[in-house]
Amino acid sequence: WSLVIGHWSLVIGHWSLVIGHWSLVIGHWSLVSCHWSVVSCQLSVSNFLLYPSEVGGKIGRVTVKVVPSPTLLVT
Repeated sequence: WSLVIGHWSLVIGHWSLVIGHWSLVIGHWSLVSCHWSVVSCQLSVSNFLLYPSEVGGKIGRVTVKVVPSPTLLVT
């Protein structure tokens, strides 16, 4: 359930949105943003937990990595 596109990347998961250099990870109750250079960036947000209230106790787990090349990966 995701889309990854080149330099200005859009990655759309179940409850997440990641956009290009200015990365935003938007969960139901959380927001993570970074403004680091793609040339040297190695950002890793491991086991990022999202708690959607619609499904009660169910937990979605998202891992976001920004690699040195202008590409965003979401697993």
